[in-house]
Amino acid sequence: MEADGRCMASSINNDGATVGYWQNDQRTSSKPFLWDKTGVKTLDTGTYGNGGASSINEMGVVAGTLGRLSSDDRVAAIWRDGKPIVLGTLPGAKSSMAFSINDKDVVVGESDGLPFTWKDGTLAAWGEKDAFNAIRPLHINTDGDVVAYSTKGKGGFVWRNGTLAQLMNPLSTYSYVMPSHISDNGTIVGWAKGRSKYGNSACIWQRDGQGVDLNSLTQLADDEHLLVATARNRHGLICGCGFQKGKPMGFILYPLTAGESDTE
Repeated sequence: MEADGRCMASSINNDGATVGYWQNDQRTSSKPFLWDKTGVKTLDTGTYGNGGASSINEMGVVAGTLGRLSSDDRVAAIWRDGKPIVLGTLPGAKSSMAFSINDKDVVVGESDGLPFTWKDGTLAAWGEKDAFNAIRPLHINTDGDVVAYSTKGKGGFVWRNGTLAQLMNPLSTYSYVMPSHISDNGTIVGWAKGRSKYGNSACIWQRDGQGVDLNSLTQLADDEHLLVATARNRHGLICGCGFQKGKPMGFILYPLTAGESDTE
């Protein structure tokens, strides 16, 4: 896809359908797009004029935001069959954004800094503002488990069965953890801020909350380092980014045993 300005792809499903947004050079205009087997199309933004797509599920339903992404004039939305559906805001809130949608069309996002879940047409806050302010959802799996992080630097969390639990540091030398993705079996991948010369290390957390530095599970050369794990699929493959010989690299990790996949 080509666009004048900046283009960002945010999510891809198993059919290869990809969503994201593009902005002009001045960043005064932002448009959501869908790229699938039929080509690239700009998603309808209605009277809002601007927007961005952040997630797509296996049925092709897209979640994102309508309005200027950098202003308070924005609202969470989904696109079904190319048509936008506004999800609204929490009571008393001025704006909202949607970040992730699962295969049951459940959406997570935030409204004026408070995390919410949208399900069957109802927008519900996770809890009171004093307890959940500045918690930003990142990804939701099919069971409704969500990984999130604190915008005030308090680390990563998992929201499961109505309870918010903080992710544990893989090692005491790490000062901060950030989840990226939660698989349907509850496995979480992300990264931790540590004291290595690279700063960050890619990590994995099992459902019991125990975290491990992925660099300790792989046979890497001395000049290779896994920085961030961005996603894990149902077969146990993990993708992310890191360094090799001082240069940025992308990586895919393959499980050594079939039992590490979600299908065995």
